[in-house]
This record gives sequence, structure tokens and C-alpha cells, in this order.
Amino acid sequence: ASDVYKRQDADPPLFIVASTSIYIPQITATTDATVCESNSATITATTNEGEIYWYKQSTIDAEPEIGRGNSLTINSISETTTYHATIVINGCNTLPRTPVTINVISKPIITNITEAKICSGTAVLNAEASSGVVNWYETQTSVTPIFTGNNFTTPELTETTSYFVGANNGNCTSISRTEVIAEVDNTIPEFDVVSNNIIPVSYTHLRAHETKAN
Repeated sequence: ASDVYKRQDADPPLFIVASTSIYIPQITATTDATVCESNSATITATTNEGEIYWYKQSTIDAEPEIGRGNSLTINSISETTTYHATIVINGCNTLPRTPVTINVISKPIITNITEAKICSGTAVLNAEASSGVVNWYETQTSVTPIFTGNNFTTPELTETTSYFVGANNGNCTSISRTEVIAEVDNTIPEFDVVSNNIIPVSYTHLRAHETKAN
């Protein structure tokens, strides 16, 4: 009889059947970002319940969160970095944390230029970039390039003209533009003339020679 009373006093058993479902909160979607070096970027994560917390580390430690909410914005990021999102419900963190990455594209630079010197006409100028394409401009501040590519043939030139090149890699542009000069020099060059040694022959000498021959 005592056993019966003990069973009656205990908590009722939990019965799980095929139709029972256990609801687990989860991050349902994330969005990475790609940004040019030193710019700002925003990544996102979406949850079906609770609040998103953002961390630098993938595992639980004493590190505090660096942001809360569905999005995280990082300013002036200089290298590719992965952050980690988790769900917090009533102060409890879920594991594992979900990685979300900001991909950083380094700013390209102009690595080499080749200028030209001509008398007149057109000149062929060259520029090389560390990555991406080379854009040619008429001035340091021009918005629209006049040519894209490594080798630029100028129009007909009558005077020395400067052009400016910048590199572009996926809308990530070089910090500054580099001047490339087509020099026009139409002065006539001077040549050193080596005079021939000529032995003069007198008219009298020639007449004497002709007389002997006759």
C-alpha cells in the first residue's frame, strides 16, 4: 500500500508520442557582406524566436557580445573577418553559434607605368595594376575614364600632355591616381658631322699629267 501512495505522490510520467513536436529556436537565414578595405559593412541574421546576439568568438567564454539585433555594422574594417550570431531567450544562449563573414577587398595600386616621348602624332602609354583593371583619366579629378586597359593610345598630340591612371577592382578603387606623361619634343636633333680628309689637287698638276699622257 505504501508503494501505491508513493507513486500517487510522484510527478506524472511524460508520454511522448509520434505526434509530439519539440520546438527549438534557430537562426533561419544569414547574409554575408563584401566591402572595400577601410569601408563599413553590415551583416544580418534572422531568428524564428528570441534575440540575436553577436560575438567575435565561436565558443562561449567571458567575452561580452559586440552587438544585438538582426544586423551588425562594422566601421572601417581592414581585413576579412568572421563574426558569430546566436539566439538569446530569457538570458540563455543557444549553441552552436552561426558564422557570418565580412569579406574585405584590398585597395588596388598602380605598380608600374611606361611613359613615351614623341616628335608628334600619337603615343602609346602603359600602366599595370596590382589587381583589377586600369582606368585612364584626363585629370586627377575626372569622374568618367577615357579608356580602360593597360595600353592607352593617345589622340594626335601637338604638345606634352599628362594623363592619370587609377586601378579598380570590383568597385574598390586605388587611393590616388598616378600621372603618366606623353612628352612631345619636335626640336630638330643635332648631329656630330665627321669631316672627310680631302687632299687638294691643283689645276696645274692635272694639266701636267694630261700632257704626259698625250
